Amino acid sequence: MAIQEVKDNLSDFSEIMSYLGRHYEAVFTDPAGNNERMAFVYDSNRVQTRELFAELALVDRTRKSIRVQFKGKTLNF
Repeated sequence: MAIQEVKDNLSDFSEIMSYLGRHYEAVFTDPAGNNERMAFVYDSNRVQTRELFAELALVDRTRKSIRVQFKGKTLNF
């Protein structure tokens, strides 16, 4: 589940997480405008995270695709 507009004060967010149970975890994006971020909440019994989390912001909006190299593989998006 994605939750938008999560601020720096995580007390309310932590309280909500406590109701969900110990097997629910969250990852966050970096802060953006208004110091808000997104939180992704998931059931760790059903979802396993990978070793890499990333966020990509393209400044050049004319770019139609990007090429990412990771662990010897090249991916085109």
